[in-house]
Amino acid sequence: MREQARRTGAQRAAMTCLAQRLGRDGYKLIRELGAGMTRNEDLGFAGKAGLQVSSQKLRGERALAAEMVESQPNQIVRLAQPETIERFVAPAARFASAQHIYGLALRACRAVAWQTRSVLSYSP
Repeated sequence: MREQARRTGAQRAAMTCLAQRLGRDGYKLIRELGAGMTRNEDLGFAGKAGLQVSSQKLRGERALAAEMVESQPNQIVRLAQPETIERFVAPAARFASAQHIYGLALRACRAVAWQTRSVLSYSP
């Protein structure tokens, strides 16, 4: 726990409180869950990116480009399905009816925030 607290810049007590808020007795169980996910090869984004780079080195960039182009029609077909359309329409309706929209001040959110601001500025 000390190491995780140091990495995140948080106090050890805050890490324990987090674990308790998540319904755990203490941080030890949270750490064990994380270790179990790692052992079960839940790669996350970084692991998948590493696999992608390895695959690209083995097969070459042209194979990657061809794979991406071949996958496009399937992705477009999935976008046209009613349940996918509903997944876009429902949040859009909530945004349209909201008086305030709050977002996280993270670098990754900035483009989405500006796009949302731009789109909402056109609404009547």
